Amino acid sequence: MASPSVAGDSLEGQRHGPLLLKRRLETGAVASVYLAEYVPTGHRFAVKVLHPHLAERPAVRARFISEALAQRNVVHRHVARVLDVRPGPHGLPCVLMEAPEGESLSAMPLPLSPAEAGEVLDQALAGLEAAHARGLVHGDLTLDSLLVTRDSKGARRVQVRDFGASAVRAAALTSEERAQGVSVGSPTFMAPEQCAGTSGGPRADVHALGVAGYLLVTGRLPFGLGRSADVVLYPPHALNASIPPALSTVLLRALAARPEERFDNARAFRVALAEVLGTEVGVRDASADAREDASEAFVVDVEHDAVDDIEIVEDVPEWGASATSMEDAALRAADDGASSAHAGEVAMRAEVAAFWSSAVALLGPAERQVSPSSTGPVAASHGAAPAHATSTLGSAAIPFMHLAPSVDAAPVPLNTVPIALVDRVGGPFTAPSPLVDTAAPLEASAPRTDAPSDLRVRLGLTPGEVLQPVSVSDVAPEGLFAECQGSLPPLAARLPVEVSFRGETAVGACDVVRHVTFDEARTWGVTAGVFVHFPDEYPALSRLLTRALEEDAEPAPDAELARLLSRAEAVARDPYTLLGAKPDADFADVHRRAQAALRRLVAFQGRALPTSQRQALDALRVRVLAAQRTLGEPLSRVGYDATRGNLPGLARCVAAGVPEPTMEALRSAFLAARPEVEVKARALFTQGHALEAQRAVSAALECYAEALKLDPLNTSWLRHYQSLRQRVPSGAGARMTGAMA
Repeated sequence: MASPSVAGDSLEGQRHGPLLLKRRLETGAVASVYLAEYVPTGHRFAVKVLHPHLAERPAVRARFISEALAQRNVVHRHVARVLDVRPGPHGLPCVLMEAPEGESLSAMPLPLSPAEAGEVLDQALAGLEAAHARGLVHGDLTLDSLLVTRDSKGARRVQVRDFGASAVRAAALTSEERAQGVSVGSPTFMAPEQCAGTSGGPRADVHALGVAGYLLVTGRLPFGLGRSADVVLYPPHALNASIPPALSTVLLRALAARPEERFDNARAFRVALAEVLGTEVGVRDASADAREDASEAFVVDVEHDAVDDIEIVEDVPEWGASATSMEDAALRAADDGASSAHAGEVAMRAEVAAFWSSAVALLGPAERQVSPSSTGPVAASHGAAPAHATSTLGSAAIPFMHLAPSVDAAPVPLNTVPIALVDRVGGPFTAPSPLVDTAAPLEASAPRTDAPSDLRVRLGLTPGEVLQPVSVSDVAPEGLFAECQGSLPPLAARLPVEVSFRGETAVGACDVVRHVTFDEARTWGVTAGVFVHFPDEYPALSRLLTRALEEDAEPAPDAELARLLSRAEAVARDPYTLLGAKPDADFADVHRRAQAALRRLVAFQGRALPTSQRQALDALRVRVLAAQRTLGEPLSRVGYDATRGNLPGLARCVAAGVPEPTMEALRSAFLAARPEVEVKARALFTQGHALEAQRAVSAALECYAEALKLDPLNTSWLRHYQSLRQRVPSGAGARMTGAMA
């Protein structure tokens, strides 16, 4: 697939995994940053994309990736977080980051009061302290590198961003530029040693924050456009009488020309600031960086580490070499067409890579796989839990863990539309009913199921990992919810755990996979805490929890719900059949059916249910919400319908106004995953055109339908096909629909 020709080419409207690139936020010397959204839940992120002309240079590409991976290891409230590193649109290296919600410090009116400036500097230095402790130096700090946001309590928070940008720019210098002594950085903030061509260490960052502090309290740069012998450095208090002389002394030391005369490190700078401003600096605990603000961290893929996904060598030959999920395997197959894998497997994985983000999986990997002939119930009337029943710890709870659609699940034929959840949906003249939880995020659900009465759990929640008793709920063989009275441990943290039940004890470790923050806890009337998952290497934990669940007395299964779950299980893989919607259903009908289904499910939530049924009910609600989001939004639906060959549904999306550039981008991805398909499709369409000229309309429609099976996102063909179908008698049209499906 061809890369954009210039760095200015926009990737807006394209996909990066499950994310839609909504808007370009900024374009820098080495990369562009886009605001990206995970459409089903509305979560927003930032995606930094290396410019194509730089991505073609192996050394620059490798440095971009390695710098991003290094920053990924820094988890601190005052460092803009890098969440993932992987290939994106056109195979360009992409960095997934927290969405920037705020503005750079350069946009604030200056000068600030000494107290405000001290607060800003203290937070920026705290971020630098954490980064330097992990061997990460910024090298190009300016006010634009300091992002001012607000935390959950409305307090101002400063985050340091753009680590590694200077290193990537340095890698991009030509040999001629290096020979001429070209340096990388902002001259007004660079330390003298950087200007002289020496790579700056931590003390260069200290100097840059000294420049920032001088500018914050005086409103002017200390050295104008750059340091020189002719520039007189006035003490800050000589320019602004409100500045304490002691603060001037601290800033001037940070600005010293010789590195050894500056503060030794960011910590020493912080301590000196605190002394002159009368504030306190806490004792540094490097192991607690991730815990400082863990309750507000993003839910990210904790199934594997990006370091295992990307082999950093000079030419970065392939991505996802150690892929551990369907998405990673598909991305690897799509990027490595010359793989020795079987052609059929490559094509299958490439198809998933192109469209897994558009087709929301209705059954996550944590759920059992049912063969096309199986129609077994989710929860039988005798109350046995289904194999691997989805709980709140499943794929719906962690959107970035398992989103790739199952490739071995046979789709339900489009001309067969059983209504699984809704027996009757009001017609177009029915008064609208109140919506049920339309915009509820997939992962937002409160713990609600009590733990077995004799179950005892101890977790190591403190930095010293001392085991302490915790109250638990939502117990399942794969994990549970643990209440936390203090700060929440960070996402993806591995905690020691001890589980006891009726004289038997199992010890091991568990992974933090989701938070219930203190704000959510207040909203739901529960206690804040974490959902933890037990890894496979500790099977004794899962066995003991299974025993506890089996022996603990539970209500009898609800017979009516068992019938409903069984009915839904048979069609759960296909959103159309789950909602009882026709292949060409309009978007209003999709939402109406989804709301009717949700209202029916809500009626069961107040009943006494066994754990297996309550978990299955929650999973079914998530499937309905996923089906609503897949079919109720044109951009998601067009990808799903293309993979299923649903031409009436595609026509509905085109009529809804999906932008032509977006359709063409999706079509290019679709065809790139299917070599030689476009030639066959064009031949079929040409044959159909000849038949139409001979007035053999029905035969022409058959050829057109076959061509569109191969190239379903060709909008001009689709419009022509739909227009011609309207002139065919209804019986023939039905036959065409059956053949198409």
